[in-house]
Amino acid sequence: MFTRTPPRPRHDLHRLQRIYNKGDHRKALRLALQALRDLPDHPDLHALAGSCARHIGDTRRAIKFYREAIARSGIGSDYPVHLGNILNDTGAFAAALTEFQAVLDLRPDHGPALHGLGVALLGLARPHDALPPLMGAVAGNPAEARYLHALGRAFEGVGEHEKAAECHATTVLLDGARPEYHLAHARMLHLVGQSDAALDVLNKARRRWPKDCQILNLTSVVLSVLGQMSKASTLAREALELQPNNYAGLMNFTHLHDMTREDKLVRDMHQKLAQVTQGKDEMHLRFALTKVCEDQGSYQDAYDHLVRANSLRKALLRYDPTLDHRFFEEIKHRFGRAAAALKDAGPSGPVPIFIVGMPRSGTSLVEAILARHPEVVPCGELETLSSIVRRDHTLAVPSGPAAESLQNAYLARLPKAAQTAAFVTDKMPLNFKLIGYIACSMPQARILHVHRDPRATCWSNFRHFYASTGNGFAYDPTDLVSFYKGYKDLMAFWHQLFPGRITTLDYEALVADPATSTGALLDDLRLTWHEACLRPEASQHPVRTASARQVRQKIYSGSSDGWRRYEPWAGAWLAQVG
Repeated sequence: MFTRTPPRPRHDLHRLQRIYNKGDHRKALRLALQALRDLPDHPDLHALAGSCARHIGDTRRAIKFYREAIARSGIGSDYPVHLGNILNDTGAFAAALTEFQAVLDLRPDHGPALHGLGVALLGLARPHDALPPLMGAVAGNPAEARYLHALGRAFEGVGEHEKAAECHATTVLLDGARPEYHLAHARMLHLVGQSDAALDVLNKARRRWPKDCQILNLTSVVLSVLGQMSKASTLAREALELQPNNYAGLMNFTHLHDMTREDKLVRDMHQKLAQVTQGKDEMHLRFALTKVCEDQGSYQDAYDHLVRANSLRKALLRYDPTLDHRFFEEIKHRFGRAAAALKDAGPSGPVPIFIVGMPRSGTSLVEAILARHPEVVPCGELETLSSIVRRDHTLAVPSGPAAESLQNAYLARLPKAAQTAAFVTDKMPLNFKLIGYIACSMPQARILHVHRDPRATCWSNFRHFYASTGNGFAYDPTDLVSFYKGYKDLMAFWHQLFPGRITTLDYEALVADPATSTGALLDDLRLTWHEACLRPEASQHPVRTASARQVRQKIYSGSSDGWRRYEPWAGAWLAQVG
């Protein structure tokens, strides 16, 4: 009696998996589709097809296949995590949240789902909410570099830059083969004031990846902040030659060079403008062309490019002016009776000097002046206060234990180099919104309001590209004028509510007579006179704002008149601010 040989399976799924593992994703997808005709309810086949589609860049089909896999698998599969990661990659962060949460409802300690949830929350600009799941992911998988990288991003988002730098340093130790990890580490060191250390990280990365344009451009930025303009220019040019269509790098290059000497590059820029589509590329290119036209004295063309670039920037940021004005009104309402919450004494430790005002009002110059004083450690633009207020206090007026908690949290999160200083400067201009929190929780703090010609201030904001997303009001004349009036009204409110707590410094008076204004400023801040404060250009501290070049020069008058070159086109809306 003969035994019948079983029929050979029509589809060899193990062979299909081997082809996928070898990286031949197109062939694997083709075979998976053939197999699905006979096995349409096989969840693993749908998932494999989805992974193949993702690898070849067909995101739409990848999402479809993973949804089919989820529908055909039992409760508790990991397929929602894979789908959530694809949704994160495409920017569909809200949809991704649902997928990760479905897994976490059953397995709260699932590392990949916690990481994916945190990344989705970061994408939705919710770094405070992202911290718990990302910390959970790292706790369960401390050697997973991408988890630490995401946690570093979350700490950065809430203003805890030193913790972010520590995360990114560990990330590089765990996985030093990815240049983006070195970039993140260097960028955070730069933000916490360790620009020399950041430069060291970048130089090592540059030796490993000598043609990585992002590394070259960030090195150029750090060098310019450290005052090494010649080296910064050289690297910006090198990056541009390697990647001519890197329009963000092109924008960096134009701001470091006299563009009247770059005829060929300028011709190429005009040709590229006809080829780019709306979005970041056109925005960066038009900001670059604004600088070109300024250097060539073609101010009307410069203004036209600037207006278009700013409109694209505003669209990308999706700035809503009603949110700022609602905040102004709510803060005034909440602090209407705040004077009673003032405390009589503060703790020992550094005395913060908050330098506030409109962005581009001269706060960088004032910090550079104070940085020359031996008792003062400059900390630059710290996001610490706004982060603490958002997380712990919302709009409530701090008093009693809440005020003490805010004060302690702020002082504890100062950079390590500032912990033992007598005075520290925090020159985040937008802290003018939060003066009530300072006055009610830090009685020892000095509050210094820098005021500059409104037209010069508003024009400088409109003219400047901010790499961060926090100044969305700057890209539209109507929004800018409205925000400036809100700022002016709120400052009047603070002066009335806290008489004597705020020192106002007039920028034009400072540059016209530095000795007199600086002497009065030091008296008001109760600092002893030091001649070195009259030479802020000699300061060695990094200047991480657009004012880096001006601060490296001797104090000079006339910087508030730049807007006059654009008066024929911008004069009408600038006149609305006074």
